[in-house]
Order: sequence, then C-alpha cells, then structure tokens
Amino acid sequence: PVEFVAEQGRAVTVIDVRGDVEIVGPTGYIPGSVRLPFDRLAEVWRALPRHSPVVLVCSHGDIAAKGAAYLETLGMGFV
Repeated sequence: PVEFVAEQGRAVTVIDVRGDVEIVGPTGYIPGSVRLPFDRLAEVWRALPRHSPVVLVCSHGDIAAKGAAYLETLGMGFV
C-alpha cells in the first residue's frame, strides 16, 4: 500500500481491517493507517472519506477485498 499511496499524488486513507491479534508481531501497525477491524466496518462506514481514495489492507488481501466490495455496494467509489 505504501507504493500505491505514494503514486496517487493526493490524500489517500489507508484502513487496516485486520483484527487485534493480527497486528501483533512483525506485521504490526501500519504507520499512518486507520485501525478499523473488518467486523466494525458496517458500523462506521458513513464516517469514511467519500471524495478521496480509500485503501483497505489486511494480512492476505481476502478480508480487505470483502471490505472494499462491501463499501462499493454502499456507493463509495474510491475504494
């Protein structure tokens, strides 16, 4: 995600959807990211930026992809 964010040339919100146990250890916290576990996405999606790109990240990509698909069904176009 760091390379993608750098290439955008504008504000990008990086959302880390990993669970609490997944951020412990070598993969740890992603500097500059917003911690929002996947299971809370439905509660707070309205507070996410609507007019700038949002990048979801997780350990393997599958949960982030599910989260991005969910946000797109809600009308968020920059995911």
